[in-house]
Amino acid sequence: MNAKDKTGSTPLHRAASAGKFDAAQVLLEEGRARVDSHDKTGSTALLVAVACRESNIAILLASKGANLEVGEQHGGSQDEVVLAFG
Repeated sequence: MNAKDKTGSTPLHRAASAGKFDAAQVLLEEGRARVDSHDKTGSTALLVAVACRESNIAILLASKGANLEVGEQHGGSQDEVVLAFG
């Protein structure tokens, strides 16, 4: 569940970028995916979900303990994360 591809993305990153809510939920609840795993650019699945405007997935990730401050640490903005929840 936490295997990374050549870009460092996990299945959770890919589910977030593709808007696959059900897949993300299964990965988190049954697959025990690491919610704050980083790809090679430092992005987490939460940042990917926010960048792709997948607010339902961003909310799911936050409810599973995703670090909401990671955006600033990796070139994003905490405002972008907050806007995903609006």
